[in-house]
Amino acid sequence: MKDSIWTKHIFSGKTYYLLDFDHPQVEKDIIGEMDSGVDVYYDRRWGLTQEFCGFVHEIPELFKGKNILVAGAGIGAEAVVIGSLAKKLYINDLAPVALDYCAKQLLQNNISDFEKIEGSYGEIDIPHVDLTVACFCIYNSPTMKAMKSLIEKCRCPVLIVNDPLPAFVRLLKTVKRARRPLVSEDRFPCYLFE
Repeated sequence: MKDSIWTKHIFSGKTYYLLDFDHPQVEKDIIGEMDSGVDVYYDRRWGLTQEFCGFVHEIPELFKGKNILVAGAGIGAEAVVIGSLAKKLYINDLAPVALDYCAKQLLQNNISDFEKIEGSYGEIDIPHVDLTVACFCIYNSPTMKAMKSLIEKCRCPVLIVNDPLPAFVRLLKTVKRARRPLVSEDRFPCYLFE
């Protein structure tokens, strides 16, 4: 049995401690939540998430000293990296276990100024923030509709990073809000809705 639930990750030269999804207790909690009927999909540190975590340090001015909502944070590697720069962080997810684990990761990385917001990102009350971020939250029709709702009601800029799945491509076609890519599209899809 593995002793520690923490693994060391380095993004752009900065060290973070993230949960080991393969640790028996973490895996048990995640599977238990999915088996209980919570309609969630947990990532396994997708390549896109790791690429985005490194990218955050390339443009720290977008995050530094701001109040930021991370929508659909899940357990939240990106929430930890963004939280290391933000003034205050709001983490959102539909899954209570994910939010609890995200909070543990934030605390493990000495980030304490955050609040949890449980629920679908398409239905939550949006706190007063300077930026909303969503990383790999759009993978089917329901998540696309929820993200469209979030973008439409957010008064602040919304940064979305996602693989170019059909639901994400549909979102880009249906949302009328002005947007611009933050990186070349051949690197990874990353748009700021202004």
